[in-house]
Amino acid sequence: MIKQDDYRNADGSLNWLKYNHACVRAGENCMTCGRYMYPHKGGPTECPSCKIMTGTPEEVDHHERLRCPACGRTWRVDADSEGYDIYEEGDHDVCCPGCEHEFWVRTAVECTFTSPPLEQETTDAQEA
Repeated sequence: MIKQDDYRNADGSLNWLKYNHACVRAGENCMTCGRYMYPHKGGPTECPSCKIMTGTPEEVDHHERLRCPACGRTWRVDADSEGYDIYEEGDHDVCCPGCEHEFWVRTAVECTFTSPPLEQETTDAQEA
């Protein structure tokens, strides 16, 4: 397992670029999207979500990448988007940065709610 301490700068800060490259080389992170993978593959590889982007002609879902139905190119949503509208729930028109084919994608938004820690009740026994 790659250790962050091996990629510290002289001032103690982490060199994220070198650390991430080491994680990809070791198979800990996907070489396409950078997502952490478990179990580790022992060398550069793609996560199942990225593999399916190029491995099937069927409709595919991905947490951060789009695939052009015309040329098959994949790209990060945040790299080539002109705004944040694509992050809103629903259908959106997009244009492939490679072949300029126009198509639609559907965005599904998932929410996670964080609750505060439980409050400890004070009882007479705890106060004594």
